[in-house]
Amino acid sequence: RQFANLNFGNTFPYKYDRRHDFKAAVVHQFSKRFEISAEWVYGTGQAISLPVAVYLDNDDREIEVYQGRNGFRMPAYHRLDLGMKFTKKKKRYERSWVIGIYNVYNRMNAFFIYRDFDYDQNKPVFKKVSMFPVIPSVSWQIKF
Repeated sequence: RQFANLNFGNTFPYKYDRRHDFKAAVVHQFSKRFEISAEWVYGTGQAISLPVAVYLDNDDREIEVYQGRNGFRMPAYHRLDLGMKFTKKKKRYERSWVIGIYNVYNRMNAFFIYRDFDYDQNKPVFKKVSMFPVIPSVSWQIKF
C-alpha cells in the first residue's frame, strides 16, 4: 500500500497483512463408531500502529506520536484443538457425541494491544489482551 497523503508517501503493510497462515488437520477413524481429530493453526501477527512517544500538550492531554502506519506486528498466533467423536447408527438416524478441547495448551494469543502506564516504574508500557483460553466442549449431533 502506498498513498501520497498517508505515511509520508512511504509504503506500509495492510492492516490484515498476515504473511503466513498455516493449518494442519488430522482425523483418524478407529472404527465406524469412534474417531479422533487434531488441528493446529498458525498465523503471523497482524500489522498494527503503536505510538513511539507520548507528550503532554498545554492542556495536560496526552498526545501520541506515531512513526508510521502499521510499523509493528502483533505476536504470532497459534493453537491446537483436539476432538473425539462417538457415533451410533439407528434405523432412521445417526447420533453422535463430540467432545472437544479448543486451544489445548492454553496459549494466550493477543487479540489487541494497548498502551498503559506502569506507576511503579514510572513509564508507559504496552499490554496485550487475550481471549479464548482453553475451552472444553461437548455436543450432541443427530443426522436423519
